[in-house]
Amino acid sequence: MRFAPEQPQPIRKMNNQELIRTLNKNELLSVVELLSAALKFPDEDFEELEGYTGYLCDEVFEYLKGLTDYQRLKLMQLIINTLIYEAEQSAVRHLQTKLLLKTEAEIPH
Repeated sequence: MRFAPEQPQPIRKMNNQELIRTLNKNELLSVVELLSAALKFPDEDFEELEGYTGYLCDEVFEYLKGLTDYQRLKLMQLIINTLIYEAEQSAVRHLQTKLLLKTEAEIPH
């Protein structure tokens, strides 16, 4: 049996949704930290700011570098809202599990 050679995956164009989908929580927090520093210190070279916030892959860093201040604020808002939503969902699942276990414990066997 012959296998077709593995085709390289096309590189997706980076956008806010792709960035949030592919990065983990700590990386997303690093993005917020980097963007916050860029807004706080507008005269600093963006590439110098990365050293203060951790290291992100080049594709992500280049994407962030090209954003306007407004786009940076909107991305920070989107990341924070996403992290809040995930925390809320986790809390809801935890409460549902506790309620289910409590209900099962009350059922006589």
